[in-house]
Amino acid sequence: MITRDFLMKTLTRWGCCVFGLMTLWGSSAWGCGNNFVVPTSPHFDGVSEQGFVSLYEKIAEIDFGDDLKVPLIVNFDSSRGRSSPFLGANWLFLPFEATMIQVTENTYEMVQPDGWRRSFWIEDKKNPNLLRGQGGWLASVQGSTITAWADCGWKLTYQNAEITSIQMPPPKNADATRMGRRLDFVYTGGKVTGIREGGTEKLAVEYDRMTGEAKALGFNGKRIGIELDQKPGGKMRPSLQKLTLADGSVRTYKLGLNDNYQPTLKIGTTRNPQPLNREPGTVEPATAGKP
Repeated sequence: MITRDFLMKTLTRWGCCVFGLMTLWGSSAWGCGNNFVVPTSPHFDGVSEQGFVSLYEKIAEIDFGDDLKVPLIVNFDSSRGRSSPFLGANWLFLPFEATMIQVTENTYEMVQPDGWRRSFWIEDKKNPNLLRGQGGWLASVQGSTITAWADCGWKLTYQNAEITSIQMPPPKNADATRMGRRLDFVYTGGKVTGIREGGTEKLAVEYDRMTGEAKALGFNGKRIGIELDQKPGGKMRPSLQKLTLADGSVRTYKLGLNDNYQPTLKIGTTRNPQPLNREPGTVEPATAGKP
């Protein structure tokens, strides 16, 4: 006899599988670890799975040495309601804004430091603090802290839904005595102010004291400047207008509205042969080095 409890458990399991497959479509989440690969659309360039305008761009790499490079990725999505503390309305800045949130009573979604998404679900309601995820991942929920890990040695820790640390296994074919790597995100006043490894600052974030907006990053003796503009329509929330990259080139982003009041994005590039070199871990004023 098929009981009600059996039916509900079966539907829950199938629902979790379908939720996972929908999120995984076109993603790298089948892999064990975080590959630091820029996400791509399974359909068309510049279009998300839901049909909204979506853009991913790698603007630089943080070189931690010993073959570890972490990309800085910006993501625009016209459907995104929240504002990025770095880039403003409709934007996401990775790895700083990797998150893990509860989506429904039984499901969670993790945004990895490279932007790919991975689904988790409660498999046993008697133990709701243990989650099972795609690609063989597991996660533990302890109050406001969620720790997700994989057998291959990757571990990501989130506090209040925000990324706080990345632990990585040693490279393949490495000496047996070689240890893995750990990167820690430093928060001050609820904002990311830097990334450290072994207590050494590898990246620094500078915020405008008046507006509270992020205005520059310093890493590897380089600098990236950030400038926001006002978003057209609605409450005029600030949104990314310009990135001055480490090589001196400038990426401009113009956010607008079409006749149907849907967000549009125009992108431009201005080359500058003068690189903006700085001492490691330092950030110069946002007005320095402009073309």
